Amino acid sequence: MSRAVPGLAAACAAALLGVLVPAAGGGTRHARAATADTVLLRGRLPGRAWTTSLYLKLVKTNLRSFFLCAIWNHQPGTSYDCAGASDNPLPPGYTLRMEQTPVGPARKQKDSPAWGLIGMSTDGSVGTPVSNTLAGNHTGVVRYRTTLRDSSGQVLATSNLFVANWHG
Repeated sequence: MSRAVPGLAAACAAALLGVLVPAAGGGTRHARAATADTVLLRGRLPGRAWTTSLYLKLVKTNLRSFFLCAIWNHQPGTSYDCAGASDNPLPPGYTLRMEQTPVGPARKQKDSPAWGLIGMSTDGSVGTPVSNTLAGNHTGVVRYRTTLRDSSGQVLATSNLFVANWHG
């Protein structure tokens, strides 16, 4: 069952994001005055609980996949529900970008050197399936993060790191 993030909290956050403040050059820009944007990243194997890391056996001839989900402003004490969080849109022009390092076969982005893009959303969550092939199909550690960005691509918040350790 989906559980939406309370609308009042989202409305308050959106109102705070719209405050205009003077910029250093004398013009105006949107400020994120007093907001505490957070992004929480978790992953899980099918049928298992959400976790912050995985230790996975790599068998190059078998596809081994798991699911990653990042939620914007997840409320402590509520269930970790990627689908329900997507009902909470980000402020206009904002995006959540899920990235991995090493880049491997992911999409390279000029504004994120050393990180490859694997998912993007304008909703309150971004989720994507990940596998050994997306991780480059080799043993070692692959790190994942999610960034909250404004319309210019500036990073406003970064999630915790999720670590997948592929071993032989």
